Amino acid sequence: MKYLVWVVVIAACFIAACGQDEILEKDKPIAAIPLKMALEEKSLVSGDSLEVVFSSVYGTPAKLDIPISIAISDGDGVDISNYFNDFEKTITFQKGQTVLAKKFQLGDAQMTKGEVQLIAGSEITSIANSSVSFTISNSELCNLVSFQLSEAVEIVKDGSTIYVTMPAGADLTRLTPELEVSAKATYSPQGPQDFSSPVEFTVTAQDGVTNNKYTIIVNAVMPYLSNLVADLEMYNAAVKELEESGAARSAFNKWITEVANAAMTSEPYAVQQLTQENQATAKENAQNIYAIAVDWMFMDKKSEQAGLYLQKATALIKAWASINEPTEHTPRESLITPLYEAYSVIRQHIGEQDRVAIDGWIRKRADYYKQLSFTGNLLENNWNTIRINFLFYFSQILDDETLYNTSVDNLKSHIELNILENGVSHDFVNRDAFAYHSYNLLFYARILKAAGMYKDKAAATALYQLQNKKGSSIESCVKFWEPYMMDTENYVHLEFVNTEWAPDKDRNDYNKPYNPMGTVYVLDELRYIDTKCAEYVLKITSMNKYGRTFNYWMNSLQPAN
Repeated sequence: MKYLVWVVVIAACFIAACGQDEILEKDKPIAAIPLKMALEEKSLVSGDSLEVVFSSVYGTPAKLDIPISIAISDGDGVDISNYFNDFEKTITFQKGQTVLAKKFQLGDAQMTKGEVQLIAGSEITSIANSSVSFTISNSELCNLVSFQLSEAVEIVKDGSTIYVTMPAGADLTRLTPELEVSAKATYSPQGPQDFSSPVEFTVTAQDGVTNNKYTIIVNAVMPYLSNLVADLEMYNAAVKELEESGAARSAFNKWITEVANAAMTSEPYAVQQLTQENQATAKENAQNIYAIAVDWMFMDKKSEQAGLYLQKATALIKAWASINEPTEHTPRESLITPLYEAYSVIRQHIGEQDRVAIDGWIRKRADYYKQLSFTGNLLENNWNTIRINFLFYFSQILDDETLYNTSVDNLKSHIELNILENGVSHDFVNRDAFAYHSYNLLFYARILKAAGMYKDKAAATALYQLQNKKGSSIESCVKFWEPYMMDTENYVHLEFVNTEWAPDKDRNDYNKPYNPMGTVYVLDELRYIDTKCAEYVLKITSMNKYGRTFNYWMNSLQPAN
């Protein structure tokens, strides 16, 4: 950005009217020689220097230390010296010197007319007070130099976006900021602002045309809030392990951070409805959002990086909230479950406007699945288990006690139909496969964890052990499954042989012995509610918790039930 400036080169001339040992009298002027001035017109940009040069007459060394005061003021007489970097109000032409040069670098200066005043110290009268005028064209500078909010915990500037963290409980709806902008520039809006959602400020230059826009995003530091990923106890245990274990950090980086880093460059994606054609892309997108949110969860919330991750996760979820509609195909809809889990992590940390928009989308889905009614096999199998899973998730996200109670009632009714004697599930009978018995248990596992996150572990355990009229429970389903995982030599089941779903006979595992390795992913999530799952996983995979998944590791970080 250029300004038309008079760059001043000044030669100050000194004559010592008295001998080296003579005492100067303040009221007796010494023969004064006017300052010699040479002006050079050029374009000066921010970062260029204004050089002031003093030289003694005829190159004769000065016989005294001569202090010289310097002031730079604008056309209105207002001191603007602070716009020049390394500015010194007083410099000294030292005894014995013949030349003294000082450079002051132009910073973010703005003025239409100004002057440099060179004034000798009061003890020296051999230099007359002098000034040199210079002009600068109407400035195009329109920068936000600083932004302040009273009681802010942290303020981080990233280009044209400023992230502000306020103390927990701060009222963001009426805050008055303090802005410093380029001299002669103006900004809007002014006065108290509602920072519960991002606020855009426009800084307009002196020319009245040039402007820059800045977005201010303010968030209050929140106490830890439970979500669908971890309660406070699990979270603290995870933080401690990440701090102390290199193996934990390496695994977390593989599970979460690498995925999140790649996802930060992705564009928002959403579809109006999930279909067979778009379900794979939708699933990947939901997993990417989850990784960003979970990575953010373990960041320093005051860091610049955390602000960017929170902003990205919010934008990606908002894309879904803007157009997506639920369908009755609950197994397909379950593919975007990580998106709900991600939102539960960030919900209380985003702006009110974004939260209202996404909450509205979640509420519509809750109403849809609350009213959705299946018949026949779909009422008795995993399709309905998944529907109820959604209700538990949405009750936790929305902190809706009424919806939670409805979810519990739905669960109690469902286990009467879905779980038969001895823990045999309707899914196992209908498909004749542990692949579907375990798949159904995946959504029971998620239901139980959601209950634990919304209430507590005791509430989740009570639902796990809740018996239907046949004396069976979700826990019974796991016990029925156990020997086929732990003793595969004596407990063999040929998968899908008597299935009621004809397409099953085209599967690669049709009429083959059940292989627990294919369903160990369910144990990763059941690990939250049942510690025995750790034994099952070790038996099947021979892996420790760092060799499995993020869900397995996180679900292992809590007391035994």
